[in-house]
Amino acid sequence: MKTAGEAQKQKFASLVGVDPESLAKQQLLVDQAADTASQAVDQAQTNGELVTACQQGLTAVRQIAAPVVLEELRPATIADKKWLRIILVRLWHSARNLSGKSVMWIRIVWLSNYSY
Repeated sequence: MKTAGEAQKQKFASLVGVDPESLAKQQLLVDQAADTASQAVDQAQTNGELVTACQQGLTAVRQIAAPVVLEELRPATIADKKWLRIILVRLWHSARNLSGKSVMWIRIVWLSNYSY
């Protein structure tokens, strides 16, 4: 049970952009489920009880929900970049009505980050 719990905790920790508080809570739930399952295994008197305790313990560990992934920390996708590119093009075209500094900023952002 401890191995299954550790594997689940590592899986959670490897999520990109995971909220640290949510990760800690979910890992605690994994530990609790693994401990409960280990106790049930230790208390099993027959092979049938042992198999049931193992199956139920593994199910309990695996059914713990993944921690929350923060939107601002998740990896940018191609769709995200395309959307931002559209926004920047619109800004670029509307820059004719902006001050010189604003136009320069838009051009710097566009050229440094979003030109492909």
